[in-house]
Amino acid sequence: MTKDHDLYSEKMISIPAPRFVIFYNGEKKRPEQEVLRLSDAYFIREEHPALELEALQELIAKKLEKGLSVQEIAEALEEEPDTIRNLITHKKEG
Repeated sequence: MTKDHDLYSEKMISIPAPRFVIFYNGEKKRPEQEVLRLSDAYFIREEHPALELEALQELIAKKLEKGLSVQEIAEALEEEPDTIRNLITHKKEG
C-alpha cells in the first residue's frame, strides 16, 4: 500500500477506507442491523470524542431465518463465504 510512497513527505497518501463489521451470534434479541460506536465503551463520555469508530453489526441468524443462503449473506456483507460458514458452524457447535 505504501511501498512506493515516501511516508515522511508533506504529500498525503491515499489509503483504503476502513470497514468494520461485527458478527453477533449470541442468544439475546438484537435488531437485524445496528450501528455500534467505540465511544460507547469509553470510561468518560464526551459529546464529541476525538476518536469515533462506528461499525455496522449484521445479524447472520436473521438472514438465515429469511432463507438467505451462505453465499447470499457473504455477498451482502462483502465477506468470504467460508468466513460466514465458520461463524455459523462455531455457533452450532457451541
